[in-house]
Amino acid sequence: MDSFPQSEIEYQTAHFNEDNGTAIAVVGSVFVALAIVSVALRVVARRVKGVKLASDDYLAIGTVVSSPRAWTRTPPPADCLADCDFRYLCLC
Repeated sequence: MDSFPQSEIEYQTAHFNEDNGTAIAVVGSVFVALAIVSVALRVVARRVKGVKLASDDYLAIGTVVSSPRAWTRTPPPADCLADCDFRYLCLC
C-alpha cells in the first residue's frame, strides 16, 4: 500500500485535536427532523384528500423509520485508536 503524502501527514499532525463531531451530529439531526416532518405531512395530506397510501409512501415511511441509525455516532474502540497514529485516517 502506498504511503500518505508528507503534506497530508503534516496536516493531520497539526490538526490532531480538532473535532467536528458535534457539528456533524447537529446537521444530521436537522436533516433527519426535516425528513420526518416531510413524510408526516405527506401522509397527512394523503389522508385529508382521502387517497390511499401507495407503495412509495410506505417506502418513505420505512426510510424515515430506519434513518436514525444512519446518523447516530458510535465511537471507535479505544484499542483501535491506541494503535493508530492519525485518528482520522484509522480504519477501525
